Amino acid sequence: MDELHIDKKHPYESVSLPIYQALCAYAHKDMIKIDDYLRNMIDELTDFKNSKVKLPDVNASLRPYQIEGFNWLSILAKYHMGGILADDMGLGKTLQIITLITASPDSKPSLIVCPKSLIFNWKNEFEKFAPDILVYQIYGGLQARKDLIDSISNDKKTIYITAYDSLRNDIDLYKDKIFKYIILDEAQYIKNVQAEKSLAVKKLKGDSKFALTGTPIENNVIDLWSIFEFVMPGYFEELSVFKVKYNSNDNYPSHIAKKIAPFVLRRTKNNVLKDLPAKFETPFILRLRQICVDPRTFQEGNEEGGKLQMLHELIVKYIDEGHKILIFSQFVKCLNLIEDILASLHLKYYMITGDTKPENRIEYASRFNASDEVKIFLVSLKAGGTGLNLVGADVVIHMDPWWNQAVESQATDRAYRIGQKRNVEVIKLICENTIEERVIELQNMKRDIIDKIISNDESSVTSASLEDIHFVLK
Repeated sequence: MDELHIDKKHPYESVSLPIYQALCAYAHKDMIKIDDYLRNMIDELTDFKNSKVKLPDVNASLRPYQIEGFNWLSILAKYHMGGILADDMGLGKTLQIITLITASPDSKPSLIVCPKSLIFNWKNEFEKFAPDILVYQIYGGLQARKDLIDSISNDKKTIYITAYDSLRNDIDLYKDKIFKYIILDEAQYIKNVQAEKSLAVKKLKGDSKFALTGTPIENNVIDLWSIFEFVMPGYFEELSVFKVKYNSNDNYPSHIAKKIAPFVLRRTKNNVLKDLPAKFETPFILRLRQICVDPRTFQEGNEEGGKLQMLHELIVKYIDEGHKILIFSQFVKCLNLIEDILASLHLKYYMITGDTKPENRIEYASRFNASDEVKIFLVSLKAGGTGLNLVGADVVIHMDPWWNQAVESQATDRAYRIGQKRNVEVIKLICENTIEERVIELQNMKRDIIDKIISNDESSVTSASLEDIHFVLK
């Protein structure tokens, strides 16, 4: 009764609720009598794999698990509900959403909100898989964005793509717009409950809302609460109650897992891509006395550190063997030092950092995948860890560990994804007896809670809490 906000003083009065709020009874179905309509809907959701939803014409042959994902999305949309598509990076969440939108017979617009760097990716994917659908990017200066938003018709099937930061600034312009679908890509961007971008997306109006993220929980269960408050507002208790209830209850993972089961779909590569070649991870243990990555990242004049010496040897080895290499670092200065190594070896390369224009990201990635002329790709971890298809590479080297293993995994998945035909070797350069080892321990500790709530999700923290800092420094 508390979860459904039913007045205990008048328990037999009729109460009107969104259908998804009534579905919280699913977590207590052993104790609560559910009527036929609700049970049929739940049965349809839980048996989505066997659903016979008609596939639309798209320029792709969907894999069986992608068809199942389309079925699941379609059933939720049928009942005006939403959900979290939490498939592993590289399993085609974008294609499943494009298939869903293409299948809709409604003459209504849909809105996709994503990081700025992915706006061009989404447009390219629509042009590839559904070229007949009209797509606009709400991008550029304020007046240009305003003109596009003002032109949105509530009775015309058109796709609009905008960035989180643009939406935050433009949200008042959307107050009269009603969308068929509202899609959040990389939905972990709204995990901070009080952030302006989180508050903005929750003001949008649409028939069904879907969140796409391989990491629905990055730090704690509040991340999940924030995403659900967008997908299905009110499904969980108010945040103040939620915090008290679940932070003080050792049994909360199993209860939340039951409650979200119909609305979170996650598949991993190991489960659904039997034809994907193997991925090998190799930790290299190095001893450094000053800084883990290279002393020159913070002070000029020092000698080359052990990691870059090892990297030099690895580059020579793998290039001689005919491989193509992705190199990730969270430090742009480290990438600059690697540029010097590549210059000494007379090797061409591409590099993506936070300063790289979105359109150039796509151009570099396409050239890298299409030709063997350039065999090295340097990527800033935060700037290029998502939204890139770099299956041209079959060796991934991480120069330094990040607080969030999920970010590292997403970076690796630039190469280890659909379309990869070769085995992928992943190398992590880790300094022995340093904070790097403690960060890896922290990543492993954070897995447990996420595994209990989100099936098969091996993601980890995004940002370090004060307790995390204490842990790695003690």
